[in-house]
Amino acid sequence: MKSLSTLCIMLFSMSTSSQPYLQVETGTEFSYALNSDHTLWGWGSNLNGQIAYDDASIDVPVQTGTDADWDLVSCGAFHTMAIKQNGTLWGWGYNLLGGLGIGDDINYDVPMQVGSDNNWIGVYAG
Repeated sequence: MKSLSTLCIMLFSMSTSSQPYLQVETGTEFSYALNSDHTLWGWGSNLNGQIAYDDASIDVPVQTGTDADWDLVSCGAFHTMAIKQNGTLWGWGYNLLGGLGIGDDINYDVPMQVGSDNNWIGVYAG
């Protein structure tokens, strides 16, 4: 698994623009990058909506929505958690037993705000 993650990061860095990336995270068969313009980009398996895109698998980086105010991203096995610059927490993807913290057990293929707190400073999706 470690070699697959390394390969994903290397391929991403070779195929994107020259803008610097602030963070790169890997989940199970998918990856995310936080661009220096604070947009989120994901690629790989999207079977549970963890890339927030329409296709089940994406072989090139695609932007998650149009927001340009993301501050941190963390990939779990089949879900993604992220914090915006205003301190709000967001989650999407696999949500068995309510693991995203949204209050239900529905998988989401778009970022959903977790609660109303705006003082999040870190998240680890595990």
